[in-house]
Amino acid sequence: MEEARLEENGRVSWVEVCYCPTPLQEERPYWEEYFQLERIKDAHSRRRCKDWTGSEAWACSECDCTARLEALMQTRGKPSLLELQKQHNSPVEETCKPAVYDNWHEP
Repeated sequence: MEEARLEENGRVSWVEVCYCPTPLQEERPYWEEYFQLERIKDAHSRRRCKDWTGSEAWACSECDCTARLEALMQTRGKPSLLELQKQHNSPVEETCKPAVYDNWHEP
């Protein structure tokens, strides 16, 4: 969430490393308290994922497969935590809940 971006349309987008068979399977109940989940996709094909194929356990911890996507996201919108802090004139931990979530990834 530290790298999440607030887009002009009000959506918040971010990349999250997830080891679940279904993206955000464990995290979904928590995120749904704060966001309307509109789109969740894998950052790349799981056929290329060493963790998913079993060729390297926990490979996602040191993998840079999302680097290109994360760099692209930095060119869109504004840092969401800073924007929320400015909008509510309070430290980040005291800001209100964002209304919309959009977690987009490249196919």
